[in-house]
Amino acid sequence: MKYQTKILSTLFLILFSSFVFADDDCISFILLGQSNMAGQGKVAELPKTQRALPKNTRFYLNGALATLSAQKKFGPEVSFAYAVSAIYPNKTINIIKFAPGGSLMKDWLKNGQHYQTLKKQLERIHKQTPLNPAGVLWMQGERDTKSLQLAKNYSSDLKKFINMLRKDLKNPRLPFAIARVSIPEAFRPAVKEIRNAQENVSHKLPYVRIFSTDLLEKNPDKVHFNSRGQLQLGRLFAASLLRASPK
Repeated sequence: MKYQTKILSTLFLILFSSFVFADDDCISFILLGQSNMAGQGKVAELPKTQRALPKNTRFYLNGALATLSAQKKFGPEVSFAYAVSAIYPNKTINIIKFAPGGSLMKDWLKNGQHYQTLKKQLERIHKQTPLNPAGVLWMQGERDTKSLQLAKNYSSDLKKFINMLRKDLKNPRLPFAIARVSIPEAFRPAVKEIRNAQENVSHKLPYVRIFSTDLLEKNPDKVHFNSRGQLQLGRLFAASLLRASPK
């Protein structure tokens, strides 16, 4: 796994270095989802050099400026921020995370509580800094695997969400990276259906890519990624966002 991680990091640096998200001095990445985006990684298990995000990044959590060192747990933002910061050392990079645990896909639709909250948070952040959205990271779907009825509309609802967010952010080519859910199928009845729905969206919409999380390390509950798994997740998000970005 360490060898694979080094290869992935090297490929990402080589490929991403030739791509420019925007000419702006400040760009933003929006991290959305539920508990695996919120993160079960333990900050105390991070190397001391990574217990704070890179100096050219600003971390917004639930709409407010935050510091990693003040948190007990972390998600994919740590390794993702270091990957992007290494490429753009002279840019200011906003890492904006909103990941309410246990959220359903329907909560992210236009009239859903989470989408309305997200809009308010982005408006609040925009008063403090330019947004210039450069990409969205999506780690959601675990809750929707609980029933076939919930899974039925997942594909169409995720498409609506992506199109709606692109419209509201005035960026029709905004890249999306989707982390495919990896709950064991024996745990819940609609795991296969949600995974297929996520794959479908990645094939149907432009500038959307999906990647597997099946081999990432997890906690004993077999649902949530552990500290190493979260670091792996952030690097995979970075590489996937590269593939999703307009060339």
